Amino acid sequence: MAPLLRLVTLVVSLASSLWVDAYAITGVTGGINTKTGQRPSRQDLRTFSASGPAWDLYIQALIQLQAVDQNELLSYYQVAEITQQLLYENCQNIANSYPNASRAQYKQAALTFRIPYWDWSLSAPMPSVLNTANITINTPSGKSSVANPLVAYTFHPIPTSDFPASDGPIARYPTTVRYPDGNGRSQPDLVNQQLQANAGSLHDSIYLLLARSSSYAPFSNTAWQTSGGHDSLENQHNGIHGLVGNGGHMSYVPYSAFDPIFWLHHTNVDRIFAIWQAIYPRSWVVSQANRPGTFTTAPGAIENAQTPLTPFHSDNSNTLYNSNTARYTKHFGYTYPEVVDWGLSSSQVSANTKATIKALYDPNNSIGARDESSIQARDYNSIPNYREWFANVVVDKYALGKSFFCHVFLGDFEDDPKKWSFSPALVSSYVVFTAAITGPREPLLVYGQIPLNRKLIAAYKAGIIKDLSEESVVPYLTKYLQWRLQLNDDSPVSVDEAGPSFKIGVVSQSVKASDSPTEFPVYGNSTPHNDPTKDKKGGAATPPTKLRFART
Repeated sequence: MAPLLRLVTLVVSLASSLWVDAYAITGVTGGINTKTGQRPSRQDLRTFSASGPAWDLYIQALIQLQAVDQNELLSYYQVAEITQQLLYENCQNIANSYPNASRAQYKQAALTFRIPYWDWSLSAPMPSVLNTANITINTPSGKSSVANPLVAYTFHPIPTSDFPASDGPIARYPTTVRYPDGNGRSQPDLVNQQLQANAGSLHDSIYLLLARSSSYAPFSNTAWQTSGGHDSLENQHNGIHGLVGNGGHMSYVPYSAFDPIFWLHHTNVDRIFAIWQAIYPRSWVVSQANRPGTFTTAPGAIENAQTPLTPFHSDNSNTLYNSNTARYTKHFGYTYPEVVDWGLSSSQVSANTKATIKALYDPNNSIGARDESSIQARDYNSIPNYREWFANVVVDKYALGKSFFCHVFLGDFEDDPKKWSFSPALVSSYVVFTAAITGPREPLLVYGQIPLNRKLIAAYKAGIIKDLSEESVVPYLTKYLQWRLQLNDDSPVSVDEAGPSFKIGVVSQSVKASDSPTEFPVYGNSTPHNDPTKDKKGGAATPPTKLRFART
């Protein structure tokens, strides 16, 4: 999954024309020190939006790209994604049109321009600039208020031939929308409420993934499970699609890339993947079966690091990227602030990156003191008998024939399903993200894991449980752990409708903290606990610990 997503941040084709007429994805070379390998970093949107010339160029370049006729091969619509290369070229042209007094400054900003990312793992709510209809930037002709191209993409026209009416309202919206109301208008406040309700889980899940998952396969996709955990980078990727879209474009696989927030999200996924690569440089793609298949791969085909990643070309002929040739960001001319890999050995890069991630994401640090963060530190060193507790989820990806939520609660929650995703009792919302399925489909089990410790620590601090031992936590979870299923239109779904594949089980892990700034804690194997779920519909002991996999 991850090498493919890396190429997605560079160019994504929703139209077949880019497959017929090869377009080379080469990355960019501006601003790179060819002697040392030092290269510009992609920046967090919150920082990048205050960067002055680079931000001015970016907004104008994006406006230009979105305005291209939808019939053009390299239009926003045909590419269905923001491309580093196309925006980079736009930035160069725009910079050259600034007055002499500021042209050099803008040309330098254009030279080092790299697309930004949205770090939802540090601060989950959308940055305000993603929801501001008009923004003021400095253009070649002076200060100007412009329609914000990050809010939505306006179809010109609505492509009725490409969007079948059978897809429902999503096929007829004139612009991309996020959590639309009954009139098809975005509800950014509700999106942010959902994101904030999941902020602690998103944060802890990313840290745990980076700290615990040293093997590529279980780290990368939802169809793996190990004795250490059920989570994956793909799970976190899916969660943002569901929470931002919720009936809007981001929640529909064929439509999601039209929303400008798509690339900010995918660039952050690429960033997390690049961080993981720096920490575990020897782990990589393994051979596995692609059970569902793709447009160019037969169901059940065995894929490996040499399998072509269609439709992504490295030249203008028929040379396709594979996972090996798309492995490193340096080949595409960028890096991220956390990954400095020039002039250092791989072990030095690994140690430095671990230290950076511990300082940024370790839940035991003073996260609440950071202005960027929307969550508080957990301070687990002060809690007796500390263990990590999780709800493991397993379900057939195609159980409902479409994407859906599994909301996990600790305590009583509202009767109204429209309030479930904002409930104070919500632990997290697990998202199954899939294209709509018509007709029978071979089941494909996917696995997820929801950290429970933030709610448990709150219970400990409130004096409800005495510590995080099995003796304290199991009775508490048995009494209060609940879950509900829900579609993207907020309608509830019974566990019975999801079928017998749906199961939730509780597991815990011991944790041995490390005092070293360059080492992660040591996590023990998962211990299953039957009582919290065994007598509840859809509940079970932990799903089987035998390793299973399939590409999803």
